[in-house]
Amino acid sequence: MTEARHSFTFTFDEAFVTRALRRDKRWALVKVLLLYAAAVPLLHYGLGGDGPLFYGLMGGGFVATMTLALALYAKAGRSVYQLWLRQSPSRQIRYELFDDGFSIHMDHASSRFAWQGLRQLWRYPDVWLIEVIRKQSAFFPPDCASSEARAFLEERCRTGGAKV
Repeated sequence: MTEARHSFTFTFDEAFVTRALRRDKRWALVKVLLLYAAAVPLLHYGLGGDGPLFYGLMGGGFVATMTLALALYAKAGRSVYQLWLRQSPSRQIRYELFDDGFSIHMDHASSRFAWQGLRQLWRYPDVWLIEVIRKQSAFFPPDCASSEARAFLEERCRTGGAKV
């Protein structure tokens, strides 16, 4: 086995997991909002709604949709945090970056991914999302890695074919 080019350990908490999930699912929420924005004029035309009842229903539907989405994100964040806690009671995750891929190690679980199989790297100030398969991402805490490790990860994702 080859030696890791970069490695570091991260201590996760529920806030990090919730933020990462929110970032990971943000595009899905944007698509729902775009669909909602497209549906309003169609419903307006189809139902002939010009009155306050129509606009009230549309506004109420929007508020209900957003409230439900935020509640589901909070619940998902707690659920994923509990899953991570079962996999790593110490709350420690070790990341290792190799020439051919990267690995994530928890107390009772580990995963390894090749650079060529990655789909996309999303970079946010508080978390990087490495899309390993469609709609599934590995969460990477950029502030815990050295600037060299972050540059290495970006370069390897790019050369492996992932969108950066």
